Amino acid sequence: MRHLWLCCLWLALLLPGSSRAEGDKLSTFSLNGFNYVQLEDWARFYKFTYTPSKPLKTIQINSRWSRLELETDSKRLILNGVAVWLSAPIALHNGSACISTLDLDHAVHPILFPPKLKSDD
Repeated sequence: MRHLWLCCLWLALLLPGSSRAEGDKLSTFSLNGFNYVQLEDWARFYKFTYTPSKPLKTIQINSRWSRLELETDSKRLILNGVAVWLSAPIALHNGSACISTLDLDHAVHPILFPPKLKSDD
């Protein structure tokens, strides 16, 4: 039994970490060849505030340390005052603004949640 537990631990350490937006935490859907997640769900999941304009054209997502500004049908994201170009535009799907999981994993999450460096201790 101990060997099984050690094998599970070993596998967990070897597998690449996935973002919290993937898997069964947030629902994803396919649109125009990309997998998307609803921005409002993503913001709530990470305890950010989500403020859409009416009608839904611009979105602000804020935390204590970060500010994201997005526009629907645009690939441009302003993250803490810096323009970041996304692979897929912010999409409207069933009345909700959505962002691709590819962009979350490779553009947004590395900036908002950088990996911790190992110390030499």
